Amino acid sequence: MRLSHPGLLRILRCGLWPVEQPRVIYVMTEYAPENLAEVVSKRTLTPAETAEAVATTLDVLAYLHQQGYAHGHLTPSNILAVDDQVKISSDGLMRIGDVPAIASSDAYHPPEASRGAVTPAWDVWALGATIMQVLTQQPPLWERGE
Repeated sequence: MRLSHPGLLRILRCGLWPVEQPRVIYVMTEYAPENLAEVVSKRTLTPAETAEAVATTLDVLAYLHQQGYAHGHLTPSNILAVDDQVKISSDGLMRIGDVPAIASSDAYHPPEASRGAVTPAWDVWALGATIMQVLTQQPPLWERGE
């Protein structure tokens, strides 16, 4: 299945680089000169900028979830700007129900992420954590009660 949404960063080409052993997987995407983490390192977003970024991201996530996919690793660095348009990375999407090869316990992953399969709820959690960071310039911190 090919995913196509104006808010997803387009993958132009991917494959195996056959020149060296072991072979290297490569992904070539459209150029995104800026990501949200870079902006937030300099300043907070205004409420209007936050609303625009969140609206676009929610639209893309709703599309992915309807297609049976989740982003699974949404962070400010995966929310990009391409010609004044907000886009999210598309190179690591996972099918809903897949178990990631590497478990993560950072602020952008819900507590259940360390124990199981990716769900749309992971993306909702990550977007909430991202909103907190873009408005405060601080990543969310909380105790993990696991």
